Amino acid sequence: MNKLWNKIIECIEEEKNVVLVTVIDTLGSTPRSAGAKMLVDKDGILTGTIGGGAVEYKAIELAKQSVLDETSFIKEFSLNREKKSELGMVCGGNMTLAFQFISFKNKGFVQLCKWIKKEEVNGCPSGGAIIQKKTDSVLKRECWLVTKVVEDGEWEIGLYTKQGSIFGWESLSKIEEKNFTEQLMCFDLDGWQYYSEPFVQEGKLYIFGGGHVAQEIVPVASRVGFSCIVFDDREEFSNKKLFPLAEQTIVGDFEHISEKVEITENDYVAIMSRGHECDYIIQKQMLKTPAFYIGVMGSKKKLAYLEQKLLNDGFTKKDIERFQSPIGTDIMAETPEEIAISVVGELIRTRALKRKK
Repeated sequence: MNKLWNKIIECIEEEKNVVLVTVIDTLGSTPRSAGAKMLVDKDGILTGTIGGGAVEYKAIELAKQSVLDETSFIKEFSLNREKKSELGMVCGGNMTLAFQFISFKNKGFVQLCKWIKKEEVNGCPSGGAIIQKKTDSVLKRECWLVTKVVEDGEWEIGLYTKQGSIFGWESLSKIEEKNFTEQLMCFDLDGWQYYSEPFVQEGKLYIFGGGHVAQEIVPVASRVGFSCIVFDDREEFSNKKLFPLAEQTIVGDFEHISEKVEITENDYVAIMSRGHECDYIIQKQMLKTPAFYIGVMGSKKKLAYLEQKLLNDGFTKKDIERFQSPIGTDIMAETPEEIAISVVGELIRTRALKRKK
């Protein structure tokens, strides 16, 4: 669960009213794309950003008033030169923002928050190593928040998968699958306006090896939206104390990875175990998965050795081309901290290109 939703639940529990500001549409050049959010109370911003600058300042002021007025609304902002006197920005585009008032007295929303918190706790324990292959938590599945925009009163919100409702009103069975994407989508249904946005997306970052570089990657990757799962065959290198921001830490045999995890076509893999042989064992198994991205850390000499060994085992050049090796964007990184920036930078770019397809 991300930082913003943790904060929303915290506010509900503290009986504090807030407004969730969401970019629901953009046109032309804008600071942030659809889906960007910030949470505001009567005193100002709590967490998140919609891009900073004059638009964000104006939106914060409107949201603060919205908390006091207990109202929800949609407003469009123009960043064109013609509107320079209004906002002082000349990005050249338009942004449409949804201001969603959230009351701690809204029973439906409170129940949703409690349900999300319960599922999160059940699905991802706060301590210890995860040793089971799967969890029963619904929040380990791909799902979307669907918000219904109404003129009066608080907006309704529900949680859905492509198969139907998980939590919320049941009447939205007619939502077309095209409205469930990796981006926020606005759509009309039965005369009402809705928008859907991913709440849990398939696509984890599996890091094989819990050494120094992995310890630097997880905090950075987690903060930019990657759900990190660390896998090592030594518990001292795969535990929640060492990786507090990891979604899961798994202790398992590198020879039998599939007994613990199931790699999908949406997943990212970073291989950085303690030695050549372990990397080789992991690489062989990853080539048999549909993983979207597979990066391998190591020197050119090491990577050439591993490539030849895989070729000798019958893998093809095309198979080996699936590896991004050495992993990371070339910024001449040397330290674990620098390598982490290099790796996460490459992951961000890879994810962005995937979303544009």
